[in-house]
Amino acid sequence: MSAASVSSINPETLDAVLRRRAAELPDHVAYRFLPDGETEAEEFTYAALDHKARALAVRLLEHAQPGQRVLLVYADGLEPLAAFFGCLYAGMIAVPVAAPRPRQPLDALAAIVADAAVGVVLTSQALLARYQNEPALAHVQWLASDALGADDPAAAAWQPPSTRPGDTAALLYTSGSTSAPKGVMLSHTALWGPPFSLPEGIDPDWTLNAVAWMPLHHIAGLSIALLVLRVGQATEIRLPAELVMEQPLLWLRAISRYRALQAGGPNFLFQLCVDRIAPEERAGLDLGLWMFAPLVSEPVLAETLEQFSAAYAAAGFQPWAFVPNYGLSEQPGITVRVGPRLPLVTAFDRAALAGGGGATRNRVAPVSADAAGAVRLVSNGRLGAGMTVRIVNPSTEVACAPGEVGEVWVASPYTASGYWNRPAETAETFQAHLAGSGAGPFLRTGDLGFIYEDELYICGRLKDMIIIRGQNYYAQDIEAAAAGSHPDLGGAAAAFGVPAAGGSGERVVIYHEVRPECASPDTAAISAAIRRAVARQLQLQVYGVVLVPAGSLPRTGVGKVRRYLVRAAFLAQQAAQQPAAGELRS
Repeated sequence: MSAASVSSINPETLDAVLRRRAAELPDHVAYRFLPDGETEAEEFTYAALDHKARALAVRLLEHAQPGQRVLLVYADGLEPLAAFFGCLYAGMIAVPVAAPRPRQPLDALAAIVADAAVGVVLTSQALLARYQNEPALAHVQWLASDALGADDPAAAAWQPPSTRPGDTAALLYTSGSTSAPKGVMLSHTALWGPPFSLPEGIDPDWTLNAVAWMPLHHIAGLSIALLVLRVGQATEIRLPAELVMEQPLLWLRAISRYRALQAGGPNFLFQLCVDRIAPEERAGLDLGLWMFAPLVSEPVLAETLEQFSAAYAAAGFQPWAFVPNYGLSEQPGITVRVGPRLPLVTAFDRAALAGGGGATRNRVAPVSADAAGAVRLVSNGRLGAGMTVRIVNPSTEVACAPGEVGEVWVASPYTASGYWNRPAETAETFQAHLAGSGAGPFLRTGDLGFIYEDELYICGRLKDMIIIRGQNYYAQDIEAAAAGSHPDLGGAAAAFGVPAAGGSGERVVIYHEVRPECASPDTAAISAAIRRAVARQLQLQVYGVVLVPAGSLPRTGVGKVRRYLVRAAFLAQQAAQQPAAGELRS
């Protein structure tokens, strides 16, 4: 198949792209699933996926009309992909969500059903038996997609929908890491991105294996799944998300076994590969063909990149494979890597970046890496095709001068349409205009950052900023200072501010996980180590330290810690005068 035949696909809609691929390469295996990380249990050729999508669309249209929302509730496997395309083939809007755990309350699922006005739920037979009679979900129609056989005759009755590129293809509910989840309306155009675009350096004529694990209800998981439609003969090898987070070695073994060119995830996954995989377990891995290792979804730490590169150099991993990038559910693919290169790490004055008054407020000040108060930031790359970015003072909505830190505002033809059924929040977030010039509309990302030498750097989340005595502190900087201060500390933490007595500003609280093997941690020693490290690096006093078991901090589906939930739990305990176990106060 030639590069021209692939790049000439002008995706009127995503379902049209899949139909084209099924016609061109019917027998090519596009997706494969390894439920235990090793065994090939399921696969879809283009033709099989196309047939399944047609059959599902016919069944869906027996219960709902084009344009209606269909909830996709799946644990793992390839059925979520078939369900996603089945919705598109029916002209409906896919709403992929995480399947609740056994005995987990269904409040969040019921809230999404109500918010999106869902009429039909697609799921597996196993989950259908578990949930369809739940009172909170009994009013919707449930269908099991895996009950349809590979040769289901319903496919023959399918007719193409009258969908347009600007129509909404999916609602992706935000992770809720900083606020309650909202349904992001993503059109076919937004999900596909700039016309004919591919991640920098990938030739559309390649035969490419990609190892994936992030679920479809996360923008990175959905984007990687759609990557298969862009490349000549690509195959995505999928692993269960929880399995990868629990046993990251299986992820690396799949990359090695399938000679994958592309595989990525959040910073914490690469750190897990350093912390939880012993040197002897790395023996036999071959990571020499791994050319694209995108880092998504959370801040990228220079220390993690360095430690991973050193740990897996013997397996052939090349540090230039790292691709730090920046995007949101509301706007995927804001930045790209320019040419194969090592990740760009630059040291800046930490206090100047955080601001807090005087001439140094929110100022970009490069320094040497060993300078006092230096913080090393990893560039997220340069702006992608069609992206316009402005750095804006979030309070005045005036564009910042060059060399200043502000909120990142983005404009592009590929931005999401807004939040489902939330006109006020849509106007606030998606329709911002610069004060004075009136330029816009822009998407307000809620992230603080700056552009330095044409590269975009992210400092932290605006909602996670902590203000102490008029000085701004980023939660991730406090967590980074605490990390590694004691050998019994695990890899996850949540720092946040709580109101000080008398309303005089905020105080810092840190929740930190301890290592799984640490059954009886010395809370006094660990807390003292955290306090010393934060005071030494940030000149900041810590009000409270709460030590919790490994894996107990609330996370999103791809592992981001939900700081706002941790803060809410702490404040509730304080109000009830029930301090959390392990809490120490200064």
